[in-house]
Amino acid sequence: MRRILGSMPIVLVVLFGASLLVGCGRHGDDSVPTQVDDVQAMDALYQCLLDKGVPATRGDNGSVDWKGYDEAETARYEKDEADCMAELGDYFPIPTVDDLRRWYQELSALRSCLIDAGFPMADDWPTEEVYVESKGAYGVDMDDLDEARMACPAEYEAADSE
Repeated sequence: MRRILGSMPIVLVVLFGASLLVGCGRHGDDSVPTQVDDVQAMDALYQCLLDKGVPATRGDNGSVDWKGYDEAETARYEKDEADCMAELGDYFPIPTVDDLRRWYQELSALRSCLIDAGFPMADDWPTEEVYVESKGAYGVDMDDLDEARMACPAEYEAADSE
């Protein structure tokens, strides 16, 4: 399964992450441009994951994807991803509590729509409080992002519009 629209950082980073990642770098620091775009952020994340040994791939939309084949591997990759996000802080600004609450509502609406459309979803969806406390470490898992986009276009667009 691929995690989509998830943790800002986090996770995954994939799709939703790509559109959330426009931020400003430190002024006077030549290593990070002042205006950071999605492509630069995803390129930096992708390279960091590869450097840590995560078998990351790039999606057609520029997203960064990876798969863990068991719980231990998934946990390791999630930790490596979180470490990369922390290391690349200029590319991945820390979300505010209000950001996290909004993302939770958007992801919850997308998840509900996908369930209503017949897509199987894991039962372990967090409460808003847990989502915020975890800094958004939950995402909507889908095997096919295009199917999600077609089944729930408004909800997908809202979750991907940041």
